[in-house]
Amino acid sequence: MRFFFLFLMLTPLMAPAQVIEYLDDIRVNSKTRETPEHLWKTTDVVALTELLNTYAHDSVTDVADEAYNIVALAGRNSGNAAGRQAAVRFLAGGLNNGSSRIVSNNISRLRYFGKTDVDTAAQRLIEERLNKRNAIYYEQVAKMAAQLGVGYEQILSRQMIDKESDVETRWAMHLAMARLGEQRDIDFVTRRAASIPYEYVEDLMRLIIPELIYTRQKQAIDVCVKILQDDGCKCASANPTVDTKILCGYRIMELLAPVVKGFPYAASETGMIETDDYEGALRMVRKWFADNPDYEVIE
Repeated sequence: MRFFFLFLMLTPLMAPAQVIEYLDDIRVNSKTRETPEHLWKTTDVVALTELLNTYAHDSVTDVADEAYNIVALAGRNSGNAAGRQAAVRFLAGGLNNGSSRIVSNNISRLRYFGKTDVDTAAQRLIEERLNKRNAIYYEQVAKMAAQLGVGYEQILSRQMIDKESDVETRWAMHLAMARLGEQRDIDFVTRRAASIPYEYVEDLMRLIIPELIYTRQKQAIDVCVKILQDDGCKCASANPTVDTKILCGYRIMELLAPVVKGFPYAASETGMIETDDYEGALRMVRKWFADNPDYEVIE
């Protein structure tokens, strides 16, 4: 009867038999193709999580990981709050999976969701994971949790009690707390980033600028805007065949485009600014920030 109920909820767009057949084929042949859209697009996500719960605990990692992936794609595609929350609960449960690959992938999948997608059950699962201070990928879980607006007490506790953590862990905790709006940590990461000399510009661009943007705090992003305006900050070109250094502003404006409200240019799926004139675009962006010092950050 339960199987028949799920069948009614998921058809005609996607029948349980199709999902089961697909996952059983992966068990035999491993995953060899992109997840078919008809398995996850416009489906009932709540029913899908119930159907795939057993597969998420499958002893074959490829099968379990793909079960999580199908739910993640369905949840991201869903315009239904209950469906998105069901997907987040399902993925949060996978953070305690014994496979490091599944944990890592679920952290990445959860980053596509927002605060309103986290219900009480999902919050509890994420915070329980944060209480396991020696678990793998702790830093990544903390930053993902902060992005979803949960884990404040757990992350603060790790930061305050575990003073012997390595530098990378401490930095990750500062970033997570900054994302959660803790002013002391916003000041800390901003001050540290602003103090890095341009001799270390590649590390600045590769490691620091994306982290400042991650915080979604205007005070931190102001540091990025300041570097964007500076002709003295030059970076290696993204094109490996070009030896001449370019203004770092080109790369920074690509990173800022998706997170600043009213930004003059849209970013393509590849992260490029949608323009045929990058020099003109940088001039326009610089002027826009000069004219809009009180710009808003998109969380």
